[in-house]
Amino acid sequence: MRLVIEVEKNTYPIECAHESPIALLLAGLPINNWPDFGTIVACKNLEWRLSKADLSLFTLQTIGAEDGDLISFEKTNYEETHFELPPLGDRMNNLIRSIVVTRNPQEKLLETLKAAKCRDDFVKLKNDKIYMAHTTFAAPAILRYVLSHPDDLGGFMLVYQKWAAQQHHKMQSLDERLEYTMTHTPELLTPPSTLYIRGLINGHEVAAMIDTGAQTTVMHSSLAQKLGLMEFIDHRMGIAAVMGVGGKTRPLGKVFGIDYQLCLGSIAVSAIILPSDGTMSNHFILGLDVMLCHGCVIDLPNRRLTFSGHHEPILSVEECNKIDKAKHGSLH
Repeated sequence: MRLVIEVEKNTYPIECAHESPIALLLAGLPINNWPDFGTIVACKNLEWRLSKADLSLFTLQTIGAEDGDLISFEKTNYEETHFELPPLGDRMNNLIRSIVVTRNPQEKLLETLKAAKCRDDFVKLKNDKIYMAHTTFAAPAILRYVLSHPDDLGGFMLVYQKWAAQQHHKMQSLDERLEYTMTHTPELLTPPSTLYIRGLINGHEVAAMIDTGAQTTVMHSSLAQKLGLMEFIDHRMGIAAVMGVGGKTRPLGKVFGIDYQLCLGSIAVSAIILPSDGTMSNHFILGLDVMLCHGCVIDLPNRRLTFSGHHEPILSVEECNKIDKAKHGSLH
């Protein structure tokens, strides 16, 4: 069969047998340093998360590949949680050991339902490609056992029972952690509001977002235009691209000596001017450079910033918007 393999945006046409292990496809390609801990394999709108060992166990037939298909490989940092198989014997012994005997009628019904679901899952994991692909993410050890022992229903039930018990214990632990957080630190369940201070630049009221993760202070060009700062952009600095949440952005330049007038004084600010992209067109982000220069102290319990001994109230974005609506419309 003929296939097209895509790895790291490069494509390679290959010919191979339907029963070929997936590891064989990677072995014949000019790629280096493929990870030992995980690979996302995509074929026919399905994704399979496979360990290094799985790449040898899974074949093109397993993932449903056909002649002419495109198969893509992507590295992943996923590292599978260790799962130890229970002691297993031959198929008959495994089947006998997998039967749970109980005299309680309710428990007997429950065990019957569990066994029926286990049998159905065993069949689906051998025939349903969508279910198989999902299981490589949810329970890879289960699928791995089915592929290695396709006729051992008893062994599968033993593995399934141990995996289910492990998952039950894990969910109990997660519930306990969530309950503790809800009781003792419920504030951690909701993301905090972004922090702002307000001041004046050239007579315009401007909210500055406090961002201790930003090395430099930045302003978008549409806001700089409103504040009359565009003519003061210095293009001589050779500023490198700025890395943000949306990726790298090439600055227009930098404006020095901006007078940012606060409630109890003013501070000198220099800001990199970024081109507006329509989503953050009016943002003014106060970075670490200005905070360190003016000895800024962030006092969260009292919701204030201190610049050179002067206290400035910290506002939430909701408080900023209320002020904007009461005046002349939001600048951000």
